[in-house]
Order: sequence, then C-alpha cells, then structure tokens
Amino acid sequence: MGSREVLEYRPNPSGMAGAPPVKVFGPAKWLTYAEVAAQASDFGLGLVHGCGLFPQPEPRAGADGPSSEGFDAVAGASSLCIFENTCAAWMVAALGSFGMSLCVTTVYATLGSQAVVDVVNEGSLKVVLCNRSVAAEFAARHKDMPSLTHLIVSDDAVAASPPAGALPASAPGLAVLSVDDVLRLGRSHRGKPACPPSPASVAVVMCVATARRERAARRWHLGWRGRSTVKTLPRARLWRLSCRACRACRCAPCARR
Repeated sequence: MGSREVLEYRPNPSGMAGAPPVKVFGPAKWLTYAEVAAQASDFGLGLVHGCGLFPQPEPRAGADGPSSEGFDAVAGASSLCIFENTCAAWMVAALGSFGMSLCVTTVYATLGSQAVVDVVNEGSLKVVLCNRSVAAEFAARHKDMPSLTHLIVSDDAVAASPPAGALPASAPGLAVLSVDDVLRLGRSHRGKPACPPSPASVAVVMCVATARRERAARRWHLGWRGRSTVKTLPRARLWRLSCRACRACRCAPCARR
C-alpha cells in the first residue's frame, strides 16, 4: 500500500477565483502486506482494548445473513464511524475493525459534518475516525453527540508545512487520539486474541445520501445481500470496497473467496 505525504499547498497558477490550491507531494512510501496486516491488527486491538468497542454479537444459529435485529446490534459499541478520504489510515482502520468483528460505518465526505452528527446519534456510535481538518469542529460539537467517547484523528492530505499543530484537547467524556495513539494502544495488547467475524456478521454500513438510514447499503463478509429502507447503493461501490478489503482481511469467509 503506497501513500504520498502532502508537503505544502501552493496557490493555483490559473489565477481563477475559487480554484483549489495545488498540492505538492513527497515521494511515495510503501507498506508490504505483512506491515499492513500488523498495523490493522494493532488498530483493531486498540479499538477494543483502548477505545471501549466490543465485537458484535454472534448472529443467531443458522442465519445466512443478519436480520434487522442483527443490524441494530452493531450500533453503539460495535461499530467504528469513518469520515475520511480513502487513504492508508482508512484502510488500516477498516481492516482492523473487520479483524475484531466490528462494523465499519462510513459517511461520504460530500455529506458534510452534520451528516456525521446525525449518523452518530442515529446509531449511538462511540468512536469516530476523521481528518485533522474537521477534528476541532467535532470536538467542539461533542455535546451534540452524547454517545461519542473517542475521536481518532488522521492526517491524510494535511500539509507538513506549516506544521499541523496539536490535536484538539480532550474534554470530559471525550478522548481525542491520533491514529498512532491507537496503534500504540494496540501494540500494548499484542498477544490478546483477535475476534474474527462469522459469515453472517455485518461488515459495512455505507451512508451515502442522507442520515437516518434513508439510503444505506450493507456488505456482509459472505456473499452479497444488500438491503436498505429505501434503496440499495449501487453494487459497484461495494464491489470496489470488497476487492480492496478481501485481499487483506483475514477472516475465514474472505479467505475462501
């Protein structure tokens, strides 16, 4: 997995009003499959043993896919909310969650910060992974999300110059951590067992249009069974995620794909 650090932002040479700045990237840095797997394992352990998340309940015996009750069971302490561009931290967080039978709830960046507030409240979610550029806003709005206990901050596309500065301060009831902090928490718990998902475990909830599940899609670890209260997300988007995740996910169902 390769990533390039953003060194700085320069004014757009077009001179057009509203033109986005130009990103100046450093050289690509690569991680091997083994390195990604180790980081994912550490991140998953950090979520469970350091951030208070719990593997989702085992689906009922004989289930070939989650029922509505099983879907509701991943709310709260069994789901990680990710509001971030697709980047190394996104993939490590998702794979780490899968390895500990945690559901990943993704919120498209185009929906804006209010969608995250709505999704967190709808699902009583406890942990959000977001970019440093919006971390201060979410920390300030902590009281609007009573269930939120941990904010994990990533640095995708955050320029090295000028320095990004300190993370937002933790507040009563809210711990603010960097991705590296969660990895360190996980490393301190190495040796504790993983909790791989069962074939009927919920893997992903994608929030792609509005909050309150008006449009969502669910991807399970075994097969495709998309459902939603209004409309199912086009399978192409979920297929792209599946192709990325199943290459590195170590759960038994994905290993058989």
